[in-house]
Amino acid sequence: MAMRLLGASALLAAVQAVQAVQLNEVQGPVLASLERDHCARLLEETYGALQGWEPRVGLFQHVCLGMAKKLELGEMNQTCAGFATAALQARHRGLPPLPELEDLWCRAPPPAPTAAPPKRWEPFLSQLRNATHGASERFRLWWSGRVQQKEHMSLIQVVPGSHLLVAADFAQRRKHELLSAAKRTLEFFCDDACGFVEQKKLRMVT
Repeated sequence: MAMRLLGASALLAAVQAVQAVQLNEVQGPVLASLERDHCARLLEETYGALQGWEPRVGLFQHVCLGMAKKLELGEMNQTCAGFATAALQARHRGLPPLPELEDLWCRAPPPAPTAAPPKRWEPFLSQLRNATHGASERFRLWWSGRVQQKEHMSLIQVVPGSHLLVAADFAQRRKHELLSAAKRTLEFFCDDACGFVEQKKLRMVT
């Protein structure tokens, strides 16, 4: 009788140990082979079935494989088998809310990207960019002034349809300027001997 009780106690301890191992497996990332977003999608699609059905392991596995095919996840037999076993065990204990289930069964989300520390030569590059921009702006202003100066210094402004008139007007002005310059030169060297003063007086008298 004592041997039977001892054997029964050992069997009960073994069963409890197996159940503890299974519980720890369920608490781990059952769907760790999937990307986090794929795992979350699978649980979202099957969470209602996990709560409302009383299926066997085979049905859970069938649902998992169907979702894997829909999401184009490739070979999922082993993963879906583990999912079906964990789902059946979880139903007996009661399912946690979906976000908690995702944290338990899915792999951890990737860490958020951190901003790279500024490189030690970045201030120098920034100053160089500012200096280059300033030099480019100064050159642009200088070149713009040169172009405007050339436009003002052009002797003949070609106007479509009237360039001949503009050229003739310029020639007339140029002729008058040359004659005036020649007259002033003669007056400087000749003074009254050349007769300019007498002619001017005669015009004033008449």
